[in-house]
Amino acid sequence: MSIARVRGYCTTYGQRFRPQNIWYLRGKWGLPNIKESGLRPDRLRWDDGAYTIAGVVQAVGVNKGTVHTWLELGRMKGWQLGPYMGWHIDLTADQISALRQQAEHVRLTRKCQVTRGPQPQADPEQTATR
Repeated sequence: MSIARVRGYCTTYGQRFRPQNIWYLRGKWGLPNIKESGLRPDRLRWDDGAYTIAGVVQAVGVNKGTVHTWLELGRMKGWQLGPYMGWHIDLTADQISALRQQAEHVRLTRKCQVTRGPQPQADPEQTATR
């Protein structure tokens, strides 16, 4: 729901503001998107120093899915203004180092695991003659 609707504003035709109206006015007047308010130009950190998802991906060296999983599991703390809004993730240098080590450990253990493909079947005639 837009703030314009909450405050009782309406279009010149007496209608509610729709997302298209808000998009048009933001572009016309050069207003920033609320999702990007306070976001640094590189889009990796917020003005308060908190990381975005992309910032954590770059700092730790994992993919976005891993960051979301870690947020769900509580391995790192973060918050959003609302659904579909950018994450604010507070991480210290020590936490980044620990998460990097954990990610590297997982990568190494997965590399060491040998996956076996289908085993060749023995010829029944050869096994019968033995």
